[in-house]
Amino acid sequence: MSIEMESKVIEIDPKTIKRGWRARKDLGDIGELAKSIRNIGQLHPILVKRHKRTGDLIIISGMRRLRACRRLGVKVKAIIANPKDELAALAMQLEENVKRKNFDKLEVSEGLQRLKRVYEKKYPETKLGAKLKKGAEDSELAKESQDRFTKRATDMLGISERSVQ
Repeated sequence: MSIEMESKVIEIDPKTIKRGWRARKDLGDIGELAKSIRNIGQLHPILVKRHKRTGDLIIISGMRRLRACRRLGVKVKAIIANPKDELAALAMQLEENVKRKNFDKLEVSEGLQRLKRVYEKKYPETKLGAKLKKGAEDSELAKESQDRFTKRATDMLGISERSVQ
């Protein structure tokens, strides 16, 4: 199904976007997403369409991002789509949600390993053995060094400390 979309990302006051029918009823915890948007910005624009009669902007996909931006009081990045009819708009909403694939546990683990290598390269003082090599034999010091990455990754990714470990 071909859908015409404007290629320009625009920033809109999220309060001006109306809600249409939603396939996803449970939006989950918006707090973690809001924290991510506050820290690094909104990475993916939402999709909206114009109501044919009123011209109002109606959300097609990205309700969690919209709610997070509302909570933060910041503009939301959006692309205006021009679906030819309601069927095309619904297909767009379902496509984004049905085709999404979350990371499996192995992918998360590999990503965390790489994140730790990059983190330790940037902050070599936090590397597990770095302080021990300098003569500090205290195991608590080594644990503190390890915990810094764990804490940072927990805060960055919004996952449990146990998952990071």
